[in-house]
Amino acid sequence: MASCLKIYTIAEVAPQFPGGQRALDNYINKSVNYPQQAIDDDVSGTVHVSFVVDEKGRVTKARVVDAANVGDGLDMEALRVVKNMPQWMPGKVNGKKVKTHMELPISFQVES
Repeated sequence: MASCLKIYTIAEVAPQFPGGQRALDNYINKSVNYPQQAIDDDVSGTVHVSFVVDEKGRVTKARVVDAANVGDGLDMEALRVVKNMPQWMPGKVNGKKVKTHMELPISFQVES
């Protein structure tokens, strides 16, 4: 039973966002609300969010990896977007659905 607790860093079949990479990009672009403070301060950057896709495809354990690098609410916004993602297709090892660790970079760019 201990194998149920294992979180894979690489699964034989990686977890997939419903609709694939393009759908994930679209979801992020539509979901991100650029914090006004970051716009005012002209802050851009990339926030890396790590999370686990569990056996049911739920996104859990989301956290900002590099919070010190970007401020003005960008880290909290990236975390909010990841926590609100729809269920993924879970990763698989030996044909079984497994928990898989993922990391997602979310880029913020102030449009001039």
